[in-house]
Amino acid sequence: MGKKQPGVMLYFDNFRILDSLNDVEAGVLFRGIMEYAEYGIEPEFGERGLELVWKMIRPRIDHDSNTYREKCENNAYSVYCREAKKRGEVPVEKRRFLAERETLQTESIDIE
Repeated sequence: MGKKQPGVMLYFDNFRILDSLNDVEAGVLFRGIMEYAEYGIEPEFGERGLELVWKMIRPRIDHDSNTYREKCENNAYSVYCREAKKRGEVPVEKRRFLAERETLQTESIDIE
């Protein structure tokens, strides 16, 4: 399992969208954003205005989450390759590393 994302980005262009909401609606939306970003729970707002705003914000959250996951995977693979080369091993290709990550990292630990 990958590293947990530490937060969610809120962009200024999203702030302009919030101008159409009152403070209570904005708070409900914010709570929905946080629960979705941290736990993957899809918010059900029940109000058309909030649903429309959510449909504009969600793709950016998903994109940022995927970008973060890919960055973590790339970093983990780079560390694995560096350590494998130090041991004189030929690193497996990235696709296999990601599929067998826990096994490969556990096998690579030197116990002295």
